[in-house]
Amino acid sequence: MIPLVLAVAMWISPDVEMGKIRVAAFRKDAVNASEVEHAEWRITSLGVFNAYVNGKRIGEDWLAPGCTYNVKCRHEATYDVTGLMKHGRGETNALAVEVGPSWWCDAIAKGFGGSRCALRATLSVKYADGGKVEVPTDLTWRGAYPGPLIDAGIFEGEIVDGRLSDAWRTDAVEGWNCVCENKEFKGEVRPMLARTRERTDLRLNVNCGDADVDLATGGMHVVDFGQNHAGVVSFSVKGKRGTVVTVRFAEMLNDTGDPARGNDGPKGTPYLKNLRSAKAEFRYVLAGEGVERCRPTMTYFGYRYASFTADAPVVISQVRTHVLTGVLERRGRIVTGNALVNRLIANCEWGHYSNYLSVPTDCPQRDERAGWAGDTQVFCRTAMYNADSYEFLMKWLADQRDCQRADGAISEVAPKCTWETKYGQCGWADSAVIVPYTLWMMYGRTAPVEQHWDAMARHMAYVEKNGLTDHYCDWLSPVRNDKPLKDLLCDAFVVWDAQMMQRMAVAIGKMDEAAHYAALAGERRKLWRSRYIDSDGAVKKEYACQTAYAYALHIGLVDGPGRKITVSRLVEDVKMRRGRIGTGFLGTAIICQVLTENGHADVAYDLLLNREYPGWLYSVDQGATTIWERWNSYTKERGFGDASMNSFNHYAYGSVLGWLYADAAGIRPLKPGFEEVEIAPHPDPRLGSLECEHETPHGRISVRWRYVDGKLDWSYSVPDGISVHVISP
Repeated sequence: MIPLVLAVAMWISPDVEMGKIRVAAFRKDAVNASEVEHAEWRITSLGVFNAYVNGKRIGEDWLAPGCTYNVKCRHEATYDVTGLMKHGRGETNALAVEVGPSWWCDAIAKGFGGSRCALRATLSVKYADGGKVEVPTDLTWRGAYPGPLIDAGIFEGEIVDGRLSDAWRTDAVEGWNCVCENKEFKGEVRPMLARTRERTDLRLNVNCGDADVDLATGGMHVVDFGQNHAGVVSFSVKGKRGTVVTVRFAEMLNDTGDPARGNDGPKGTPYLKNLRSAKAEFRYVLAGEGVERCRPTMTYFGYRYASFTADAPVVISQVRTHVLTGVLERRGRIVTGNALVNRLIANCEWGHYSNYLSVPTDCPQRDERAGWAGDTQVFCRTAMYNADSYEFLMKWLADQRDCQRADGAISEVAPKCTWETKYGQCGWADSAVIVPYTLWMMYGRTAPVEQHWDAMARHMAYVEKNGLTDHYCDWLSPVRNDKPLKDLLCDAFVVWDAQMMQRMAVAIGKMDEAAHYAALAGERRKLWRSRYIDSDGAVKKEYACQTAYAYALHIGLVDGPGRKITVSRLVEDVKMRRGRIGTGFLGTAIICQVLTENGHADVAYDLLLNREYPGWLYSVDQGATTIWERWNSYTKERGFGDASMNSFNHYAYGSVLGWLYADAAGIRPLKPGFEEVEIAPHPDPRLGSLECEHETPHGRISVRWRYVDGKLDWSYSVPDGISVHVISP
């Protein structure tokens, strides 16, 4: 019998100073004491890792162990590697891991990471005779900076030198240093959540196909994948040894070359100015040994176009793009009779795919890619209708708890990263309540509420004492986001938070807390009305705008005759603007829902179908394949917007897709987890038809409607065992 060997893994780094190569490599030979029956490998790293057993890459994850708040937490992944092991007694298994700087010691981690990559891993082996052994990372490992991966960073991109051998992944290594213990990380190691994987079902077009492209020195070859997305490219290349191929990634191409239109290069070249300081490039140095296949593995890019240049003639072929995302299981589908709206739906979905990547980023292309709390909360319901987002958002809530300040204030981003972080921001800090509340309603699980309760309660205590701050509020509104509106929103969100806290407290049996939050909601509602309601019971005219009206109605801050007046003023505002949106990040998330709930679905459709600026279909007409940061990030008439903040993949405004599920199709949970459901579609002849499916925790719900010769035909189906309330259109 082989005895159980207990071993504790340590963080290790190569015991040698890095030079130009920053990707660390680690090796260990593990000799089987008996016939292997089962083996699993638990791995985490300071940086991003690729791990190999006997030369075979393990797992389906990319960019593992992901992005966390490095001060508090790193994630550990566990892989079954039984099939990769040599099984016979006395056989040697080569354990090899490379760790790159991404999310730990690259530009995005500045101030919140470390200076050197490190590895912590334990291989657990169960033998056929019942014996067990563990092989941890300890000082018997070997470490070096051997290549071919030279450097990698989320903003920077990746450098690979094909002249350097990767034989160390399988062959015995000679001349490698010992390793040393790395003590930079002081936080907690937790099981990995929110995995990033390649979605092989999301295949995009390639305009060059498999054809060889002769690329001359100083020339450029641009590939259009037809869709803005997040991922990496792979390609084959042939050329002389030492030639450097550089791939740049862009969301748009320069349209005319005219600087007055915001162009940063000649017509047809990649538009890169909106990347700001992000280098976002892949460089490959040729070994010069026939056709070489390459792709980045420790970074990702946001792009529709990839441009290839080389410092000597090469032949490029078999260019492919690989979509990377944390959206792994689709739960919803909508198709309408309107081609432009279908393109908008696809834009919302691709914004979701692109920005759910380890954290719910704001954008995947420039020097930001941060888990902005405001963007997260306005889109979270849409995300849950569209795909299984439970684990992903549970991971993000843990990031938020890690970043919460001692006084209870919630940070504007989670995990915290490169810049000075603001706390307690209206609409951003409130994500600490809105996201777990929405998870509870959509999935019917109280775990989000229970696990996040203390963080929510501390947030509420901070807000009761200090209020919310008003830097962002209705961010990027095309109409107004001034101090009076910000004050109104800050006070309104406290009421809304308290209402949700009261409901969640009841759900987990905290009745004293429920009573406290019910009283707080009543008290702050009375205060809000004293400040912002006129003698007619409606919102005062000095606060007049779509966002003010929408939140007053959404939170229940107006009632009786004042509610009717507020509704009519909201409708009048939309009509006065000829069906154009007048809201920013916060208002856009709810305006269609509020109009529909108050008997004006036709006006919500006016907003949806508007093709003038600002509006969803306006950007579709300008060629958008994802949701943009600004309604006019690019226009055919004027060119590019201000490059200092001009993302072409910024998913917050994609929250309109949630309205299509909940209101146009009319699928809503009346009780958490769709145990009780309302089916109340709101058809409109201008859309022609709609087919919708959503996979709830209890099964699939579908709604279909269409107009035939001016008459409405509609149907629905629900799974057995749930209570259904049907309101016929």
